[in-house]
Amino acid sequence: MRASSIVASLLLKLMAFAAVVGSNTSVAQDYPTKPLRMVIPFTAGGPTDLQGRLYADRLNSALHQPVVVENRPGAGGMIGAEAVTRAPADGYSLLLGSATTVYAPLVMPAPINPLKDLAPVALVSFIPLTLFAHADVPAKTLQELVAYGRSNPEKLNLGVASFGGSDHLAGELLNARAGTKVLTVVPYKGAAPILQDLVTGRIELIITTLAAVRDHVDSGKVRALAGIQSTRSPFLPAVPTIAESYPGYDVPTWNAVWTTPGTPAGIVARLTAEFQALLQNQEVIAKLRGLSYVPMYGNAAQLAAKMHDDYERIAKLVRDAGIKAQ
Repeated sequence: MRASSIVASLLLKLMAFAAVVGSNTSVAQDYPTKPLRMVIPFTAGGPTDLQGRLYADRLNSALHQPVVVENRPGAGGMIGAEAVTRAPADGYSLLLGSATTVYAPLVMPAPINPLKDLAPVALVSFIPLTLFAHADVPAKTLQELVAYGRSNPEKLNLGVASFGGSDHLAGELLNARAGTKVLTVVPYKGAAPILQDLVTGRIELIITTLAAVRDHVDSGKVRALAGIQSTRSPFLPAVPTIAESYPGYDVPTWNAVWTTPGTPAGIVARLTAEFQALLQNQEVIAKLRGLSYVPMYGNAAQLAAKMHDDYERIAKLVRDAGIKAQ
């Protein structure tokens, strides 16, 4: 090929590349020009929903467009996640999901592959979750709970907000690590009815945030037994973790934002920057802590890395525990 032809070919490629970059830049500068929707793949009134409404309210002002919250619960968060994967790749559909969004497919059939079918935007918070028991349960420590469960099969019921969620996985992993069926997992449609049944004594155990049960803990109706993460909750520093009794036990619980794959890079970068600014706001930080959430910003690349790391780690835990997909 002649040198002139090579130069001409390179120029055409550069012009095409510049056109794409220019187009993306223009799109990002104009964005947004209409309302956005933030899909919450869990029921209204739950911890993720409350957090999402806080973000939506702040983004309304930052983006100068309404951000409408849309609850799409079910299937461990997969129904809401799938809705976002099928939306136009224009940055107008956001998913506020959780670590469950990533590892639910390990324990249940899923319509999407979260590692491939969601575009990371930002990591936004860490959620310290704790195993709580009704006051009538004759156990004040995890060791006492395990001993009681072994001696009284099917007497301890753990209400879980969704099959495949972090609470479901935490319960099954505890059974596996204890070497017996200490507790029975009972799926509910959302967190609110579990709490109601816990307080009335219809169910014995729940895994949730301190904020969700604070009044009942203070009144003595509910007691904290153990945290499900590898480190103690900053909101319950005196409460041991399950990992302190069963080394290696750790269920990741965090929230993050995704959008539709193929969304222009400039728009994704704009959204990532908005969440970074939002999570530096002291009022937002205070409100998140009031919900027993710890702000934890991470950019799109950091979220992608965490997704892959946690998926691989949970996959190993599931394999080692012999938990079967249902």
